[in-house]
Amino acid sequence: MFWTRSKASAFAALAMLAVAPAAAAQTLTPPVATPSAFGAGDCRADTPINVSYTSAAPTQSANTIKVQLFATKESCPGQESNASSIAVPSDGIVLVSPQVQNSIGTQTATLHVTDLADPGGGCDVAQSATWNLCFYELYQPISTFGGTTDWVALQSTSTLTYDSLPPNAPQIASIQPGDQQLHIDIDAPSDTDITGYTVLIAPAATVQFGTAASSASTGSSGASTAASSASGSTASSGSGSSGSSGSAGSDSGSTGASGSSSSSSTAASSSSGGSTGGGSACMSGPDVISVQVSSAATSLTAPGADQPLQNGVQYAVQVQASDSAGNTGPCSVVALGTPQRIDDFWRLYTGAGGGDPGGCSQTDGITLLALLGAGLLVLRGRKKGSA
Repeated sequence: MFWTRSKASAFAALAMLAVAPAAAAQTLTPPVATPSAFGAGDCRADTPINVSYTSAAPTQSANTIKVQLFATKESCPGQESNASSIAVPSDGIVLVSPQVQNSIGTQTATLHVTDLADPGGGCDVAQSATWNLCFYELYQPISTFGGTTDWVALQSTSTLTYDSLPPNAPQIASIQPGDQQLHIDIDAPSDTDITGYTVLIAPAATVQFGTAASSASTGSSGASTAASSASGSTASSGSGSSGSSGSAGSDSGSTGASGSSSSSSTAASSSSGGSTGGGSACMSGPDVISVQVSSAATSLTAPGADQPLQNGVQYAVQVQASDSAGNTGPCSVVALGTPQRIDDFWRLYTGAGGGDPGGCSQTDGITLLALLGAGLLVLRGRKKGSA
């Protein structure tokens, strides 16, 4: 009996030695797509997507190492029993077919944004989808006696996004006049991935719209309303008056429109018939100033000092949102604003004949005190006279 039990134990020990030793926990670096978010513009440009993947030396000895990489909108599948490759889902885009890896390290595979677009409509179909990048390393560990065991699969996953849905149009809440510029407050669209805005500014009398024909024709009527308002007349539609009398086109401080939120609502109402997709056709033409704002802030000042507006001239303004995938949405309805000259202290001082460039001296201090004293005496004299 003793020898029988001993033999059984020995055979069990030999059986354990015949298989590979237990593998230590091992992770595989996820594949990296550069960049990882794409929009309709990338699709039309057929932008390539470079995906880097890194194979790793197994913690167990192995004769053969294979790698496999594909993209799918489904979850990355697991390994079937002792399979030397992974079954690719029906929507899968194969980047690397199961192949023997002769060297360990980082390599690159490429697919194109057009591969991610809707096969039925291509780049023109608005859609948003997250794709999983499924990367596998498969190998057969070597047993103690030199044989091979079942295939082992390491797996890692990352994602990339194809989003061709344009953001909704923002709305202009108010426009306040600045000196050769306008301060614009906007109501942001509900989209959560807004990364910036484009502000379009053009003299109201020269506005042209250049998208859909229906939008263009209606937008022209809005432009003519803006033009008449710029000349001093009141717009025929809208919730507020957009102009008071006054000369436009000068830099003297007189304006042809208030540039306030009431003029914004007037313009918006007059051009709202040309709205498309929650917004309007965008202004076009040589007189349009386009200002890129790489921020999701809702209080904007445009344009910059390098593109000054003319004080006293009424301008049409639109705002267009951009998202993280590079999509641009429709423009807001047109709002009107008029920059105004701001007479700050220095401008009033020099306008009154002052020429001192600044700085302080003892004489200046004495002169200032004398002026203040004279002013107090005059006020006191007036009070006595009134008494």
